[in-house]
Amino acid sequence: MSVFNDIYDSPIGKMLIQATDRGISHCDFIEEDSIPEVTIPNNHVISCAEWLDAYFAHQNLPEVTLDLSGTPFQLKVWKEISRIKMAETITYNNIAEKIPGTSPRAVGNATGANPVSLIIPCHRVIGTDGKLHGYGGGIKRKVWLLAFEKGDSLFLPDV
Repeated sequence: MSVFNDIYDSPIGKMLIQATDRGISHCDFIEEDSIPEVTIPNNHVISCAEWLDAYFAHQNLPEVTLDLSGTPFQLKVWKEISRIKMAETITYNNIAEKIPGTSPRAVGNATGANPVSLIIPCHRVIGTDGKLHGYGGGIKRKVWLLAFEKGDSLFLPDV
C-alpha cells in the first residue's frame, strides 16, 4: 500500500500529514530535522490540509476520512476523544468511566498513541486534578490550542 505525505505549516509548527489510499493515517507535529525530503500528497492529504486550514481559521470543519491503525481499546478511546467539542475538555477518568474495565492510566496511554493530533483532539483531555498532563506536541502547544479554541488570544504562549 502506498503512503502519501506532505508538510503543513501551522501557526505553532510544522505538521506531517500521511495518508494511504483509504484515508489519513497520521497528522502530528514534527521537528525540523525529521521532515522528509520528498513529499507526495494525495486527495486525503489535501483534504487534511483543508481541514487544518479551517480549524486554524475557526471555520466549520470539513469531513476527513481516517485510516487508523490501533488496538481495539485504542480505537474506543480515540472514538470517545473525537466526541469532545471544540473549546471543551474532559478528564482521562471521565473517558475511563465510559469504557468499562479500564483505568485513567490506560486511557492516557491510548491517548498518547493518537496518530492524528487535532483531528482526534487529544489536547482536550486533561488530568482529573484539572492540570495539563502530557501532550505529544508539547505542553506549550496544548496550552496554545486550548486557549486558541476558547478565543483567549491574550494567553497564547510562544511555541
